[in-house]
Amino acid sequence: MNKFSIKDIETITGIKCQTIRVWEQRYNFLHTKRTDTNIRYYNDDDLRLLLNVSTLNDNGYKISEIANMSSDEMSEKIHSITQQDNNYSCYIQALSNHAISFNEFEFKKTLSSSIKKIGLEQTVLQVIYPFLQSIGIMWQTGSMNPAQEHFASSLIKQKLTVAIDNLKVPAIPNHQKFLLFLPEGEFHEIALLFGSYLIKSHGHEVLYLGQSLSINYVKDVLKAYQPDYIFSIMTNSMTQEDAESVVQLFSSSFPNNKVIIAGGCIHEQHIKTHDNISLLKGIPDLLSFLNEINFD
Repeated sequence: MNKFSIKDIETITGIKCQTIRVWEQRYNFLHTKRTDTNIRYYNDDDLRLLLNVSTLNDNGYKISEIANMSSDEMSEKIHSITQQDNNYSCYIQALSNHAISFNEFEFKKTLSSSIKKIGLEQTVLQVIYPFLQSIGIMWQTGSMNPAQEHFASSLIKQKLTVAIDNLKVPAIPNHQKFLLFLPEGEFHEIALLFGSYLIKSHGHEVLYLGQSLSINYVKDVLKAYQPDYIFSIMTNSMTQEDAESVVQLFSSSFPNNKVIIAGGCIHEQHIKTHDNISLLKGIPDLLSFLNEINFD
């Protein structure tokens, strides 16, 4: 079992440290554990419990009520909350809970429930992205095992892949050809898969090459596929100089193609513009771009 400090618990659940201490003193649902050196810590079971408590408390249940609930009663109440419109935080907390316990069935069930309720696009934007930010913080602070992050990411990628395969692509007269890939050293594929889904859902053709691919290999593909656009995402942290070097490499490597690059490290920097490069801040920019070329 993992061990979490009270500060880790605050970061993950949003419950203030002082509030946790007060609850421990007044209610009987949480019991402090201490190391041999008398340092307070929490385990996986405590974290899952507090994630549920946080969800219920955020949705109007008093802590005195929650303290008297059984695990089954908490689960029932949380399930009821997920049926409410736009209750994104409940889904996020549930995914975190299931990722910590490696509960594949419940993780998939929660994703499916969200998609059925609010659709795939809103699930990705309002649930999956905030969830990934949350587990990213947990991973950086050492409060989540990297295996738990890989477990969650793998199931999300499965869901997106199935959604892409099942997509009914609309027929549009001016459809374009897109080539999608992540450059070498980039492995976070969820955003690229979502980009593929959005591009296809707008009626365009996609050749998906996946993660960490040499630009030289992509050049060879261009001869056979001849795309109208090349789309890539850069999420790895890098300096302004490194980011500009990568953008310059894209520009010089694909001089006869329109190249679209998105990602956090791009919009955080002031990158020199190139005639064949378009830099996007995020998914809203991609949607605007797709709407523009569809309209044209």
